[in-house]
Amino acid sequence: MVRIGTSGLDEDLARQREGMRGRSPPYERALRLLPQVLAGAPGRFLEAAWEHRRFVAWYDRPLLLLAALRDDALREGERHPLFAGFAARSPDPTAVTEDALARALDGSREGVFDALAHRPVQTNETSRAVAWLWPAALARAGDEVRPLALADVGASAGLNLVADALPPIWVASDGGPLELARDVRPVTRLGLDATPLDAFREADARWLRACVWPGERAREERLEAALEAFHAARIRPDAPVILPVEATSIPARIDLLSSAERTSLVLAYQTVLRDYLEPADRALYEDGMREWIAAHPPGRALWVELEPAVGERGGAAQGTLVAHVRSPWGEVRDLELARCGLHPLRLDVRRRAVEELRTLLAAEAAAALRF
Repeated sequence: MVRIGTSGLDEDLARQREGMRGRSPPYERALRLLPQVLAGAPGRFLEAAWEHRRFVAWYDRPLLLLAALRDDALREGERHPLFAGFAARSPDPTAVTEDALARALDGSREGVFDALAHRPVQTNETSRAVAWLWPAALARAGDEVRPLALADVGASAGLNLVADALPPIWVASDGGPLELARDVRPVTRLGLDATPLDAFREADARWLRACVWPGERAREERLEAALEAFHAARIRPDAPVILPVEATSIPARIDLLSSAERTSLVLAYQTVLRDYLEPADRALYEDGMREWIAAHPPGRALWVELEPAVGERGGAAQGTLVAHVRSPWGEVRDLELARCGLHPLRLDVRRRAVEELRTLLAAEAAAALRF
């Protein structure tokens, strides 16, 4: 359901508060107080900022509002009314009051309303890089024997493209092995996003920090490590390249990559992209991706999605990790590899699907090497 302006916002704020329960006390408190605050002048200012914006995901507006306030507090520093609650190293939930929220949204701070009017939520969460590190390992791709070309769809700043330089943090919930690609040398690291961020720009790097919830130190530390790895990668031959591309044009752009890298496995992956797309754009994008998969054998094309589980409501958001690959008979197989959180650390692995994917990729790789 497309959301316009502030219509129905109170319901989405309440739903988001339930979804983040116990994870970020400052944000929980803000979400409880915001309906009353937005009943006054701040609500009219917010409506004006969102006058020309459309939102699809129910969680988009609450997270954008919180991120815009946090970004403004990070930029202004200790003078900001929400600094102690949203931006301090050890955030204080009691500093998040109706008065502080009202002053932060009183119309005098251009930065926060500029972000609300123009910025999308862009959490470049590198724990989601398991969406390519695991399938690449299953494919035995990323070296001279089996070249790998990566395409991050909805890349934000592209930090997931360098996540192989970060410490591995994932485990299988059944205690079994979880293979992860290490020492990977992709021929291409391509990021595609409608409004990509530039990690080398101070304002964009601060926006990435603002999209991490206050008090989540582990996520903050991993983001800083990812920014450092991204900066270090810029002098390498396989440095990430980030391009602005609308979702409906992405399948054609990835097909160009397949044409340019004829001996490589092109691994396209997306992480929490689907819900941000308008329904018509989503249908065009997904149809195009399935056509791309259908036109290439398993050893040449693999599409992986880490997306919210369909029908999930309330509580901690759960996701599914699904690989799409063509079978030798031409059909596109949709293999659910695991269930996990949307900030995944533990994965409930579907071993049968994992082995089917491994078999499909290995058989095609062997055929390619023979010829």
